[in-house]
Amino acid sequence: MALGDFTSRLTPQQLTFNFGVVISLISCGGYHSIALDNQGFVWIWGNNNKGQLGLGDTTDRNIPQKLNLKNISQIVCGYEYSMALGINGDIWSWGSNDYGQLGLGDTLSRNFPCKVKLSNVSTLAACVHSLAIDNQGQLWSWGFNESGRLGVGDETNHNLPQKVCINNAVSVSCSSHSAVIDKNGKTWVWGTNDCGQLGLGDFKSRFIQELKLNVKNVSMVLSSVGLCCISILF
Repeated sequence: MALGDFTSRLTPQQLTFNFGVVISLISCGGYHSIALDNQGFVWIWGNNNKGQLGLGDTTDRNIPQKLNLKNISQIVCGYEYSMALGINGDIWSWGSNDYGQLGLGDTLSRNFPCKVKLSNVSTLAACVHSLAIDNQGQLWSWGFNESGRLGVGDETNHNLPQKVCINNAVSVSCSSHSAVIDKNGKTWVWGTNDCGQLGLGDFKSRFIQELKLNVKNVSMVLSSVGLCCISILF
């Protein structure tokens, strides 16, 4: 919780950063957290067993630590890994890489930020697999692929970004499954469906499927690490 100790809390506590730091984005992983300030710097804390804090070691931290990254526009936490998106469209990833979720071409974990071989990216999502939308609206995926959650037509893990057959994507989210909204407001879902999290009226997993909704002009799709549900904004 970055409060300087390891005591759980039952009520919200205000988190203190260095003087003058203004936080604009925050993301929670399995047991670590990452924040982005309004100057494009990254702050991180919590569990570090797989190097997911990106500080060059595997020591847990209970107060926010400033990461050696700058000019960052988005941050996301996977289960035991982290990713940051630069304002230039480059992706940095670090932490657990058992399934290739860092997108670095291997399955070696990293305790420091490494650049992914994918450029001109506009938004990211992470769980135990990773999703990215580039500036042309093309969707990319990599990492853990149980039940086809990468959307590439197989169940093989991939350690490099793979092109998904969805164009004009504008919003993306992932958990045990994946969900994307295109520029026409259509929602696409795929992956694990044992709890009905795809919203398709059954419990059958899919490689990719359009979700027919009774609402139009959907603008954003949300899910969370470890949860079997999707939230949609319109």
